[in-house]
Amino acid sequence: MQTLKDDTRKRLLAIAHKELVDKGFKNTSMRTIARLADISLGNVYNYFRNKDGMFRAVMHPLLTALDNYIKMHNAPGQLTINQFFMKEYQEKNMKDFLKIIHDFRPELKLLLFGAAGTSLENYREHLIERQADTGREYLELMKEKYPHLNIDVSDFFMHIICSGWMAVLSEIVSHEEMTDGQAERFLKEYITYGTAGWKELIQV
Repeated sequence: MQTLKDDTRKRLLAIAHKELVDKGFKNTSMRTIARLADISLGNVYNYFRNKDGMFRAVMHPLLTALDNYIKMHNAPGQLTINQFFMKEYQEKNMKDFLKIIHDFRPELKLLLFGAAGTSLENYREHLIERQADTGREYLELMKEKYPHLNIDVSDFFMHIICSGWMAVLSEIVSHEEMTDGQAERFLKEYITYGTAGWKELIQV
């Protein structure tokens, strides 16, 4: 019985994913999803309390990937001064970033540009603040390892830097004509530019 329920939920999510990506949240109909899944509308509500709950379920893999990406920023292996000098560190960060875009481009576009009216409509701002908090924590952890570093960075500057990161993500996602190679070149330029700025700012 549980297997049947799990299969039904997966089928509903697959249909909801396509409807949301194709039509956006506002124009997606729970009734249409029920019809396409060949189950009653009432039964749909046994799996998802409302359309917003279904939207969040569709977004869940992306939200998990973004959460893991941010957590990785302050992982022990990242807390090294070599981040600012060795290309392999920068390239790993770039590839992790590009993988999220490659794996979740339709979902990212929906989250960043089509989430109005959902409980995730302010997720862009949430990510910026989450990144800023992580960045401040990163500086503190680096200061513990390298006491000579200057970490006197204003909260507003950190906010602007993280807003820039969000702009980079949004621009790549919205420019569907951009190839993987073009996105990689752009990110290399952005990371090179940003790394030089941080080296000067915190006196690496």
